[in-house]
Amino acid sequence: MVGAVARGRRPSVGPFPPVQARVLGGFEVTVAGRVVSRAAWQRVSAERLVKLLLVTPGHRVTRESAAEILWPDAPPQASRASLRKAVFFAHDALGSADALVVDARSVGFEPGRLDLDLDRLQEAFRVLSTVPAAPGQEGRSAELDRATEVVLELGSRELLPDDPYEDWLFAPRERLRSRWQTVALAAARHAHDAGRTAEAHELAGQLLDHDPTDEAAHRLAIEMYAAEGRHHAARRQLELCRAALRENLDVDPSPEMEALLRAAVAKAGRAGTEPPVPRLVARHDELQRVEPLLDQVAGGQLAALVIRGPAGIGKSRLLREVVSYARAAGWSVTEWQAVEATRSLAYGPFRIGLAGSLGPGELALLEDPASSAIATVIPWLGVRPQVEFAERQALASALVLALGRLASRRPVVIAVDDLPWLDPASLETLGAVVSGLPNAPILLAATYRDDEPTGEGPAALVDQIRRAGGLELTLGPLAPRDVEPLLLGHLGGESVEPRLARLAHEHSAGNPLFCLELLRAARE
Repeated sequence: MVGAVARGRRPSVGPFPPVQARVLGGFEVTVAGRVVSRAAWQRVSAERLVKLLLVTPGHRVTRESAAEILWPDAPPQASRASLRKAVFFAHDALGSADALVVDARSVGFEPGRLDLDLDRLQEAFRVLSTVPAAPGQEGRSAELDRATEVVLELGSRELLPDDPYEDWLFAPRERLRSRWQTVALAAARHAHDAGRTAEAHELAGQLLDHDPTDEAAHRLAIEMYAAEGRHHAARRQLELCRAALRENLDVDPSPEMEALLRAAVAKAGRAGTEPPVPRLVARHDELQRVEPLLDQVAGGQLAALVIRGPAGIGKSRLLREVVSYARAAGWSVTEWQAVEATRSLAYGPFRIGLAGSLGPGELALLEDPASSAIATVIPWLGVRPQVEFAERQALASALVLALGRLASRRPVVIAVDDLPWLDPASLETLGAVVSGLPNAPILLAATYRDDEPTGEGPAALVDQIRRAGGLELTLGPLAPRDVEPLLLGHLGGESVEPRLARLAHEHSAGNPLFCLELLRAARE
């Protein structure tokens, strides 16, 4: 059998060309531009031997070790015979009897004639594990840049993923993964310090994709977001960390993580002032979709958000979370809870909400007709309007102008809970904001119930928001696993009996408000 194969073996002609090999994310060997196909190995043992050599430091093993590793259950004489055959077929697949260096004691690749992705990654690890570049060391910084690029490209790839059950691969795989997790943090920090924020966040994302409970990676992401002034993203990252730890390990983030976020926000001079509320449960996917809107506003563009769903599903709570992000970033927030009784109060959100969000002296900085518009709708500010508005449309236009001027100083958020009960004048004004201020840093966020009729005015505004590219979120019920953190956050205690949590979820159909009311009634 071996003789038959030998007659068809490619002869060795001149020096053997370098071997290019890949073991990260898959397995591939290329010799002189020719990819060694799966069929070319002819024997699984030949392929396994080459893989063993590729993942072994120095790419050389003793014959005894190779025989024991690859055929651990075979008698010594049989394993040595298997090794000889594996070497023969490996040479044949690689195209030369000189492909591997074989002597009486060992087998391996010739030093300097192997181009391996794993070696490039290990070298990048070495570079990034040494002392960082000092100011003025351009060459050292360029070396770090190249190493970071290699880690970004190769670091998250699994070592020989098509061989999950090879016992001898378990230890190399774990060592590589552990070192990658350590070095990738350093690489991300270097990339961020060098101003390559996209690379830095991608590295942190790779770490968290591999292990969502990696608190060090979460901490790094929070630090980077805070350094960029993206405090809403930092807060969302903390919530993602809390959810991952809770779901996978049944623990909460360390106090250091909470302190980190507070310190980051305080350092930027934007400490949040909102009263404490129970933490948001199970809406992390929705918050992730909202984040681009916040970034859009931070970048100077108008954005709009509509949160819909049945009563009690958590629309108001999600809206408050969005508002808390804006407050933490130092934005001006105008909040309004619309109810049936206030529908006759013209410009309700602006009369009440805007009055509380105006900073000291902000009104004095506005020119007419903007200042007169605010003085008209908020008469108790004690400022006499210099312009009288004979028509509601003129007042609405001036109010839109005022909002644009205020937003030029700091982003503005207009948050309306229960949009269908908003007064007609305010609906008209918000419609004019959406159509007339596309380049103003304003976020319009509103909720409405989709299980009750919506009037013509609110429906028209929602349709206008859709046509303007706004985001519309429809909230669904909670999953069974979300009931316990919901109950603990609102009702206190250390744990919830699983049977009780299951019953609460079943009887409430996953509706957060109904679930809480069931438990409150049970306690009474």
